[in-house]
Amino acid sequence: MHVSNPAGIFHRIGAALIDIGIIFVVTRILAYVLYGDFFVSNSTFFTILVTLYWVMIPSIWRGRTIGKWTCGLTIASVYREGAGFGTMLLRYTGLSLIYLLTLGVGLIVSAVMIIWRDDRRALHDFAAGTYITYDAPERLEARTIFNNRRALAVFTVLLIAGGLALDRFEHTTYEDEASAMLEDINGPVDEIKVTRSSRIATDSSRYAVLSGDNILQTLKDAPEETVHLRRTGNTIYPQYDMEVGGRSLILGENGISLNGQAYTFIEKNPTREIIHRFQPEWEER
Repeated sequence: MHVSNPAGIFHRIGAALIDIGIIFVVTRILAYVLYGDFFVSNSTFFTILVTLYWVMIPSIWRGRTIGKWTCGLTIASVYREGAGFGTMLLRYTGLSLIYLLTLGVGLIVSAVMIIWRDDRRALHDFAAGTYITYDAPERLEARTIFNNRRALAVFTVLLIAGGLALDRFEHTTYEDEASAMLEDINGPVDEIKVTRSSRIATDSSRYAVLSGDNILQTLKDAPEETVHLRRTGNTIYPQYDMEVGGRSLILGENGISLNGQAYTFIEKNPTREIIHRFQPEWEER
């Protein structure tokens, strides 16, 4: 086992903060470009992108991320020259599992280990057989395709493209789906029924349609801003169940079901805003 010139905790923290800052800025910009809102969560594409940053960049850059390069640090292996894709994947997986399963306690333990141990290795370093050094990156011979920097770069681009395609497949908007639902309704709409569900009782309210186009347009345009949804197979627990022309629109705590297809919210839950547009006077049933 070989450890040379290990890095201290303050440089490691500085590098981590730079990397986290870069990830935050990039994902926020992409969130605005893709969804029209800086503060978006529940994105599969972002999960893929963040994982690629921590795994693929140091695999291609011989143990360095932008933060580690800025602070003059390198991830190195204690067992062999260089650290390739397998090492980086194991390191990121170990880091995620250890700190998740220990509810953050492992992070404190790792900080103590970096301070007191001569080799400055944390828990995830032991899991992956790595350490952080001030030395320049070692050359990694491409024994397999997973250690070939060009192959990894091409693979990374393909994964990003695939993640973006998956995001576009999963992503839709409330406005688009509501429009599709309303366009699919045949004939005039005489009434809209809204049912409010709870674990104790169910209340309902009915609305006579004076002008079908107006009330349906109100339903379509209920949110002030476009609501972004993500396709899901989860069952939506209904807070409100709207029946429009024989079609069901379920507004739940975490998502919406339109035309039988469930979606989770990427952003805020617009359910109350949608219902309040109708100002229902609930009738006990």
